Amino acid sequence: MSTSRREFLTTAGRVMVAVPAGWVLLQASCGGGDENGAQCDDENGVVLTGTELTVTSACAEGHVHSFQITSQQLVSPPAAGLSAVTTEDDSHTHQISLSQSEIQQIQAGETINKITSNVDGHTHVFRFRKS
Repeated sequence: MSTSRREFLTTAGRVMVAVPAGWVLLQASCGGGDENGAQCDDENGVVLTGTELTVTSACAEGHVHSFQITSQQLVSPPAAGLSAVTTEDDSHTHQISLSQSEIQQIQAGETINKITSNVDGHTHVFRFRKS
């Protein structure tokens, strides 16, 4: 079966239009390439220094937040646990709480997933871990 030149050019033209359009849709759905996408580059990050553990949340609504646990809190978790606010981003913070047991699990090398308070109609998930 032979394809005419017209059929070939018509099909090739559709592909040339469809591929870039698909790429734009993929980028928009993943948050890449827009001004908010850059704010999500650090999502789910962990930085452990000699003085604190800093964990960055998953991206929600085009931004992330961070939360710090001091080395002292990791080594000797408060009996009441830890309840504090995240860093500010997009003009708001979120509340997050960790029990003494959860802090001990993080110190032991386990991963603890926690959901923040709901602010402006969204939450963030933090994956607390030491590495």
